[in-house]
Amino acid sequence: MRYFEAVAEHLHFGRAADALVTAQPSLSRQIIQLEDELGVRLFERTNQRVALTDAGRTFLIDTKRILQLADASVRHARETAEGTRGELRIGFFRGAMMTELPLVLSTFRRRFPHVELVPYAMHNEHMEALQDGRVDVAWTVPTAHPDFGTRDITSDRLSAAVSADHPLATTKRIDLTDFGDEPLVTIAPSIGPWLHDTVVELALRYGYRPSRLYEVKDDITALGFVAAGSGVAIIPQAWSAIQILGVVHRPLMVDVVVRQTLCWRIDSYTPLVRSFVETASEVLAPATPQSAAS
Repeated sequence: MRYFEAVAEHLHFGRAADALVTAQPSLSRQIIQLEDELGVRLFERTNQRVALTDAGRTFLIDTKRILQLADASVRHARETAEGTRGELRIGFFRGAMMTELPLVLSTFRRRFPHVELVPYAMHNEHMEALQDGRVDVAWTVPTAHPDFGTRDITSDRLSAAVSADHPLATTKRIDLTDFGDEPLVTIAPSIGPWLHDTVVELALRYGYRPSRLYEVKDDITALGFVAAGSGVAIIPQAWSAIQILGVVHRPLMVDVVVRQTLCWRIDSYTPLVRSFVETASEVLAPATPQSAAS
Protein backbone atom coordinates (compact mmCIF):
# COMPACT_ATOMS: atom_id res chain seq x y z
CA MET A 1 0.00 0.00 0.00
CA ARG A 2 2.93 2.35 0.63
CA TYR A 3 4.28 1.51 -2.82
CA PHE A 4 0.86 2.22 -4.33
CA GLU A 5 0.63 5.55 -2.47
CA ALA A 6 4.05 6.61 -3.75
CA VAL A 7 3.21 5.81 -7.37
CA ALA A 8 -0.19 7.53 -7.01
CA GLU A 9 1.46 10.69 -5.68
CA HIS A 10 4.29 10.82 -8.27
CA LEU A 11 2.40 9.24 -11.20
CA HIS A 12 5.80 8.05 -12.34
CA PHE A 13 7.34 4.69 -11.47
CA GLY A 14 10.93 5.93 -11.68
CA ARG A 15 10.41 8.89 -9.33
CA ALA A 16 8.33 6.75 -6.95
CA ALA A 17 11.09 4.12 -6.85
CA ASP A 18 13.66 6.80 -6.03
CA ALA A 19 11.46 8.16 -3.23
CA LEU A 20 11.06 4.66 -1.81
CA VAL A 21 14.76 3.85 -2.26
CA THR A 22 13.94 0.70 -4.18
CA ALA A 23 14.47 -0.62 -7.70
CA GLN A 24 11.86 0.29 -10.31
CA PRO A 25 11.33 -3.35 -11.48
CA SER A 26 10.62 -4.40 -7.89
CA LEU A 27 8.13 -1.55 -7.50
CA SER A 28 6.38 -2.49 -10.73
CA ARG A 29 6.05 -6.11 -9.60
CA GLN A 30 4.56 -5.01 -6.27
CA ILE A 31 1.91 -2.91 -8.01
CA ILE A 32 1.02 -5.73 -10.40
CA GLN A 33 0.70 -8.14 -7.47
CA LEU A 34 -1.52 -5.66 -5.63
CA GLU A 35 -3.78 -5.24 -8.66
CA ASP A 36 -3.98 -9.03 -9.09
CA GLU A 37 -4.91 -9.42 -5.43
CA LEU A 38 -7.58 -6.73 -5.63
CA GLY A 39 -8.84 -7.88 -9.01
CA VAL A 40 -8.91 -4.32 -10.37
CA ARG A 41 -6.60 -2.05 -12.33
CA LEU A 42 -5.34 0.83 -10.22
CA PHE A 43 -3.32 2.61 -12.94
CA GLU A 44 -3.62 3.26 -16.64
CA ARG A 45 -0.10 2.90 -18.04
CA THR A 46 1.25 4.06 -21.37
CA ASN A 47 4.75 4.87 -22.55
CA GLN A 48 4.01 8.54 -22.02
CA ARG A 49 1.99 8.64 -18.79
CA VAL A 50 0.71 6.93 -15.66
CA ALA A 51 -2.76 7.83 -14.39
CA LEU A 52 -5.06 6.57 -11.64
CA THR A 53 -8.18 4.71 -12.65
CA ASP A 54 -11.47 5.45 -10.89
CA ALA A 55 -10.84 2.39 -8.71
CA GLY A 56 -7.35 3.65 -8.03
CA ARG A 57 -8.60 7.05 -6.89
CA THR A 58 -11.05 5.39 -4.49
CA PHE A 59 -8.38 2.99 -3.23
CA LEU A 60 -5.97 5.91 -2.65
CA ILE A 61 -8.42 7.60 -0.27
CA ASP A 62 -8.70 4.47 1.87
CA THR A 63 -4.99 3.73 1.54
CA LYS A 64 -4.05 7.09 3.04
CA ARG A 65 -6.49 6.55 5.91
CA ILE A 66 -5.20 3.04 6.62
CA LEU A 67 -1.56 4.09 6.50
CA GLN A 68 -2.25 6.99 8.86
CA LEU A 69 -3.91 4.57 11.29
CA ALA A 70 -1.00 2.15 10.95
CA ASP A 71 1.50 4.92 11.67
CA ALA A 72 -0.57 6.05 14.66
CA SER A 73 -0.72 2.49 15.99
CA VAL A 74 3.06 2.18 15.79
CA ARG A 75 3.45 5.53 17.50
CA HIS A 76 0.97 4.61 20.23
CA ALA A 77 2.74 1.31 20.89
CA ARG A 78 6.08 3.08 21.21
CA GLU A 79 4.59 5.76 23.48
CA THR A 80 3.08 3.08 25.69
CA ALA A 81 6.45 1.35 25.93
CA GLU A 82 8.05 4.70 26.79
CA GLY A 83 5.45 5.49 29.46
CA THR A 84 3.81 8.39 27.64
CA ARG A 85 0.49 6.77 26.64
CA GLY A 86 -1.99 4.37 28.19
CA GLU A 87 -4.15 4.05 31.30
CA LEU A 88 -2.82 4.48 34.83
CA ARG A 89 -4.94 3.47 37.85
CA ILE A 90 -4.01 5.30 41.04
CA GLY A 91 -5.20 4.31 44.53
CA PHE A 92 -4.98 6.95 47.24
CA PHE A 93 -6.26 7.82 50.70
CA ARG A 94 -8.61 10.80 50.89
CA GLY A 95 -6.16 13.05 52.70
CA ALA A 96 -3.86 13.07 49.68
CA MET A 97 -6.49 14.98 47.72
CA MET A 98 -6.41 17.70 50.40
CA THR A 99 -2.70 18.37 49.88
CA GLU A 100 -0.29 17.57 47.06
CA LEU A 101 -1.99 14.90 44.95
CA PRO A 102 -4.02 17.37 42.82
CA LEU A 103 -0.80 19.22 41.93
CA VAL A 104 0.90 15.98 40.93
CA LEU A 105 -2.09 14.89 38.84
CA SER A 106 -2.35 18.22 37.02
CA THR A 107 1.40 18.28 36.30
CA PHE A 108 1.31 14.70 35.05
CA ARG A 109 -1.66 15.46 32.77
CA ARG A 110 0.19 18.38 31.20
CA ARG A 111 3.32 16.32 30.60
CA PHE A 112 1.55 13.19 29.40
CA PRO A 113 -1.72 14.25 27.75
CA HIS A 114 -2.20 10.83 26.16
CA VAL A 115 -2.28 8.99 29.50
CA GLU A 116 -5.70 8.45 31.04
CA LEU A 117 -5.55 8.73 34.83
CA VAL A 118 -8.11 6.63 36.70
CA PRO A 119 -8.19 7.60 40.42
CA TYR A 120 -9.55 5.35 43.19
CA ALA A 121 -10.16 6.77 46.68
CA MET A 122 -9.49 4.03 49.22
CA HIS A 123 -9.40 3.45 52.97
CA ASN A 124 -6.92 0.75 53.88
CA GLU A 125 -7.09 -1.61 50.91
CA HIS A 126 -4.21 -0.08 48.94
CA MET A 127 -1.93 -3.11 49.28
CA GLU A 128 -4.65 -5.59 48.36
CA ALA A 129 -5.57 -3.46 45.34
CA LEU A 130 -1.94 -3.46 44.20
CA GLN A 131 -1.60 -7.17 44.79
CA ASP A 132 -4.66 -8.16 42.78
CA GLY A 133 -4.00 -5.62 40.01
CA ARG A 134 -6.93 -3.25 40.62
CA VAL A 135 -4.50 -0.31 40.75
CA ASP A 136 -1.06 0.24 39.25
CA VAL A 137 0.32 2.58 41.90
CA ALA A 138 -0.85 3.61 45.38
CA TRP A 139 -0.34 6.85 47.31
CA THR A 140 -0.29 5.74 50.93
CA VAL A 141 1.70 5.60 54.17
CA PRO A 142 4.81 3.37 54.26
CA THR A 143 4.11 -0.35 54.35
CA ALA A 144 6.86 -2.95 54.29
CA HIS A 145 6.15 -5.68 51.76
CA PRO A 146 8.71 -7.75 49.82
CA ASP A 147 6.66 -7.59 46.61
CA PHE A 148 6.31 -3.80 46.58
CA GLY A 149 8.62 -1.01 45.61
CA THR A 150 8.19 2.31 47.41
CA ARG A 151 9.38 5.90 47.19
CA ASP A 152 8.89 8.58 49.84
CA ILE A 153 7.32 11.61 48.21
CA THR A 154 5.98 13.95 50.89
CA SER A 155 4.92 14.16 54.52
CA ASP A 156 2.29 15.55 56.83
CA ARG A 157 2.10 16.19 60.56
CA LEU A 158 -0.39 15.24 63.22
CA SER A 159 -2.30 18.08 64.86
CA ALA A 160 -5.19 18.49 67.28
CA ALA A 161 -8.80 19.38 66.49
CA VAL A 162 -10.98 20.82 69.26
CA SER A 163 -14.33 22.55 69.35
CA ALA A 164 -14.34 26.33 69.01
CA ASP A 165 -15.50 26.74 72.64
CA HIS A 166 -12.93 24.30 74.04
CA PRO A 167 -10.60 25.79 76.72
CA LEU A 168 -7.59 24.89 74.54
CA ALA A 169 -9.00 26.49 71.38
CA THR A 170 -6.90 29.64 71.89
CA THR A 171 -3.71 27.76 72.83
CA LYS A 172 -0.89 28.13 70.30
CA ARG A 173 0.38 24.57 70.75
CA ILE A 174 -1.35 21.79 72.65
CA ASP A 175 0.34 19.42 75.07
CA LEU A 176 -1.41 16.05 74.96
CA THR A 177 -1.50 15.87 78.75
CA ASP A 178 -3.77 18.94 78.67
CA PHE A 179 -6.55 16.72 77.33
CA GLY A 180 -6.71 14.80 80.63
CA ASP A 181 -9.32 12.09 80.16
CA GLU A 182 -11.44 13.75 77.47
CA PRO A 183 -13.01 11.39 74.91
CA LEU A 184 -10.91 10.84 71.79
CA VAL A 185 -12.45 10.75 68.33
CA THR A 186 -10.47 8.64 65.88
CA ILE A 187 -10.83 6.70 62.65
CA ALA A 188 -11.94 3.10 63.15
CA PRO A 189 -9.12 0.54 62.81
CA SER A 190 -11.02 -1.24 60.04
CA ILE A 191 -10.88 1.99 57.97
CA GLY A 192 -7.54 3.54 58.90
CA PRO A 193 -5.52 1.06 60.98
CA TRP A 194 -2.27 3.00 60.76
CA LEU A 195 -3.81 6.32 61.84
CA HIS A 196 -5.90 4.69 64.59
CA ASP A 197 -2.98 2.80 66.11
CA THR A 198 -0.59 5.76 65.81
CA VAL A 199 -3.01 8.16 67.52
CA VAL A 200 -3.87 5.79 70.38
CA GLU A 201 -0.19 4.93 70.97
CA LEU A 202 0.78 8.60 70.85
CA ALA A 203 -1.90 9.58 73.38
CA LEU A 204 -0.83 6.89 75.82
CA ARG A 205 2.86 7.63 75.37
CA TYR A 206 2.42 11.30 76.23
CA GLY A 207 0.07 10.98 79.18
CA TYR A 208 -3.34 11.41 77.54
CA ARG A 209 -5.77 8.82 78.90
CA PRO A 210 -9.10 9.23 77.07
CA SER A 211 -12.14 8.04 79.01
CA ARG A 212 -13.75 6.89 75.78
CA LEU A 213 -12.89 6.22 72.15
CA TYR A 214 -15.29 7.25 69.42
CA GLU A 215 -14.24 5.24 66.36
CA VAL A 216 -15.79 6.68 63.19
CA LYS A 217 -15.55 5.80 59.51
CA ASP A 218 -14.46 9.06 57.86
CA ASP A 219 -12.79 12.41 58.43
CA ILE A 220 -15.92 14.54 58.13
CA THR A 221 -17.72 12.49 60.80
CA ALA A 222 -14.69 12.75 63.08
CA LEU A 223 -14.60 16.52 62.76
CA GLY A 224 -18.38 16.67 63.21
CA PHE A 225 -18.04 14.87 66.53
CA VAL A 226 -15.40 17.40 67.56
CA ALA A 227 -17.60 20.35 66.53
CA ALA A 228 -20.42 18.87 68.62
CA GLY A 229 -18.18 18.79 71.69
CA SER A 230 -18.18 14.98 71.87
CA GLY A 231 -14.41 14.80 72.15
CA VAL A 232 -11.10 15.91 70.67
CA ALA A 233 -9.21 14.44 67.73
CA ILE A 234 -5.57 13.92 66.77
CA ILE A 235 -5.56 14.11 63.01
CA PRO A 236 -3.37 14.74 59.97
CA GLN A 237 -2.80 18.45 59.48
CA ALA A 238 -4.18 18.08 55.95
CA TRP A 239 -7.65 17.64 57.42
CA SER A 240 -7.65 21.32 58.30
CA ALA A 241 -8.63 21.85 54.65
CA ILE A 242 -12.07 20.49 55.58
CA GLN A 243 -14.03 23.50 56.77
CA ILE A 244 -16.33 22.28 59.55
CA LEU A 245 -18.04 25.07 61.46
CA GLY A 246 -17.06 25.04 65.12
CA VAL A 247 -13.74 23.17 64.73
CA VAL A 248 -10.37 24.71 65.57
CA HIS A 249 -7.07 23.12 64.51
CA ARG A 250 -3.97 23.50 66.69
CA PRO A 251 -0.43 22.11 66.37
CA LEU A 252 0.85 19.68 68.96
CA MET A 253 3.80 20.19 71.27
CA VAL A 254 5.14 16.84 70.07
CA ASP A 255 6.10 16.89 66.39
CA VAL A 256 4.93 13.73 64.62
CA VAL A 257 5.80 13.47 60.92
CA VAL A 258 3.68 11.19 58.78
CA ARG A 259 5.57 10.01 55.71
CA GLN A 260 3.65 9.39 52.51
CA THR A 261 4.89 7.07 49.80
CA LEU A 262 4.08 5.80 46.35
CA CYS A 263 3.93 2.00 46.18
CA TRP A 264 3.85 -0.36 43.23
CA ARG A 265 4.35 -4.03 42.52
CA ILE A 266 7.99 -4.72 41.74
CA ASP A 267 6.99 -7.02 38.90
CA SER A 268 4.72 -4.32 37.44
CA TYR A 269 7.03 -1.30 37.44
CA THR A 270 6.03 -0.35 33.93
CA PRO A 271 7.32 2.71 32.06
CA LEU A 272 3.95 4.33 32.78
CA VAL A 273 4.23 3.75 36.53
CA ARG A 274 7.82 4.99 36.42
CA SER A 275 6.72 8.17 34.64
CA PHE A 276 4.19 8.89 37.39
CA VAL A 277 6.60 8.12 40.24
CA GLU A 278 9.29 10.32 38.74
CA THR A 279 6.86 13.16 38.09
CA ALA A 280 5.57 13.03 41.68
CA SER A 281 9.12 12.91 43.04
CA GLU A 282 10.14 15.91 40.96
CA VAL A 283 7.06 17.99 41.79
CA LEU A 284 7.23 17.26 45.52
CA ALA A 285 11.00 17.21 46.00
CA PRO A 286 11.06 20.53 47.94
CA ALA A 287 8.30 19.26 50.24
CA THR A 288 10.09 16.06 51.22
CA PRO A 289 12.05 16.47 54.48
CA GLN A 290 15.62 15.23 54.70
CA SER A 291 14.78 13.38 57.90
CA ALA A 292 11.50 12.61 59.65
CA ALA A 293 11.59 12.07 63.37
CA SER A 294 8.63 11.73 65.70
